[in-house]
Parts: sequence; C-alpha cells; structure tokens
Amino acid sequence: MIEYVSMNPFFGISVTVLLFLLARTIARKLSSPLVNEVILTAIMILLMTWLLDIRLDDYMESTAALQFMIVPATIALSYSIYLNLPILKKYVIPIIVGTVVGAMTNLVSVMVLGKLFGLSEYTSISLVPKSVTTALAIELGRLLQGDVSIAILGVYITGFAGVLLNPLLVRLFRIEDPVVRGLSFGISAHVIGTTKAFDYSEIDGALSSVAIFFMGITTTIAAVVFL
Repeated sequence: MIEYVSMNPFFGISVTVLLFLLARTIARKLSSPLVNEVILTAIMILLMTWLLDIRLDDYMESTAALQFMIVPATIALSYSIYLNLPILKKYVIPIIVGTVVGAMTNLVSVMVLGKLFGLSEYTSISLVPKSVTTALAIELGRLLQGDVSIAILGVYITGFAGVLLNPLLVRLFRIEDPVVRGLSFGISAHVIGTTKAFDYSEIDGALSSVAIFFMGITTTIAAVVFL
C-alpha cells in the first residue's frame, strides 16, 4: 500500500511542498545562518523515506513534475535582473572578473584536490560542474562524459555549504557591499545561495542571479578548453 501511495505524484509533490513550508517556518523562527530551509527539507525527506521504507527511486518518480520546474525556476531569476538592470550595468566589470576568477578557481581546486585525495580522473571531472546550477550541471556532466549523478551531488553539497558558510563569512568580515555579497553567493552557491542572497536585499539577489549566468558560461568554456 505504502509503495503505491509513494509512487503517486500527488503524494510526492504535496509532501515535498508541506515539508518545505514546515522547514521554512522553523528556519524563520530560529533565524540562524546554520539553519536553512532547503537543507532542513532535504533532511526531513530522507528521514521520511527511511521511516516509511519508501524507495528513493519511487519518491523521485513521484516528484518528477517538481524536478521539471528546475529550469523554469532558474530562468525566473532573470526577472530580478531586469528590475535592477541599471545597477548591473554599472558593475559589469566586477561581475565578469569575479565569475571568471570563480570559475577558474573551481576548476583548479577540483582537479588539484582530486589528485591529493586520490580520486580518479573520472570522478574529478564529474565534480567540475559543482558550482553551476543543476540544470546546467546535468548537461555539462554529459558533455565532459562524467557521471551525472556525481555532478548533481556535487552541486547540492556545494550549494548547502555555501548557504551555511557564506552568512558566517559575511558577518566575520563585516561585508556590507551588496555587490560583493551577491556575487559571492551566486559564484559559490548558485541557485541555493541566490535564495539566501535575496534575504539581504533585491540587489544582492539580482547580482547573485547574474553570477549564476556568467558562472555557467565561464565554467563550461574553461572545462571544454582545459580538460
């Protein structure tokens, strides 16, 4: 019975949405950079599938409609870019330089750390798309002939780490400039980080959204040229 219910798309979508709303309520009440609604939702979903003995493949199949929305949701970020276009034009040089440096740092760090920790070249290449958004990471992983599953896992871990660590670094170094904050979230934590950047201001979110776009371009070019 539970197997049939878990494969029902209404089950997967409704449970995911409800758990996210619960996680967001908890995150807002605790108001801590260490508590993020996306991470809480992922943890609660894993606990639910374990406790109810639901196969993860069945759950993923039941949420296919939500997964389909990844690309439209990413594109929707362009609206905030449109609203803040004059500001973005003013900082076009920092945006380009920051994302190019970020993309190269990502590429070099993945390959160097991969060798230091004894990862195979195949695994290291699969982790190269970790700093771009999920939709692009899937295509880039295929283009590089890596493991798409590893690429997606790298994207999620990178996003979660950025959401947890970036606010702490912002406080530690007392970063008040929305340009620096926004670019740092978009470059290091793609869409997951951008949702956090909007908590600071609309400008932070817009700059983070732009950073996602440029990181996708520069990471793809760098990976194709140097790998």
